Amino acid sequence: MKKRTVIPLAAACMLLTGVWAGWPVLKALPDLFNFMSSFTVTVHNHSDYDIVSVETGIRSGDTRDTFTQEIPSGKTVKITPDLSFVGEGAIYLKYTDSRKETKEVTVCGYTESVSGSSELTIRNDDTALEQECY
Repeated sequence: MKKRTVIPLAAACMLLTGVWAGWPVLKALPDLFNFMSSFTVTVHNHSDYDIVSVETGIRSGDTRDTFTQEIPSGKTVKITPDLSFVGEGAIYLKYTDSRKETKEVTVCGYTESVSGSSELTIRNDDTALEQECY
């Protein structure tokens, strides 16, 4: 084998080995960035009704934020509420649909830094939540 072929081949092998060995770290990077970023909640409106009002807030305090856009039926919206507090708490989301029915959901059961993310799916009769908050 020529020297010109061996060096690039060895470099490629080393690169692939490095990526393979570092894969767990690379895979965890999004979680690391979520920990450092502001809290976001993605709302999937799978109900038959438009969401006309959304309020987020801290359960143990006076901090709250209002999202002013409607969320039409079948649409998804990512919300980054302007919330802050000191200590420990939980984040709620209260929404009103076009029938004027209001429901409240805890979208982050425990947080110290108002960071991370949650995904809330709203259906006609219930909601589903996935949370990764810090």
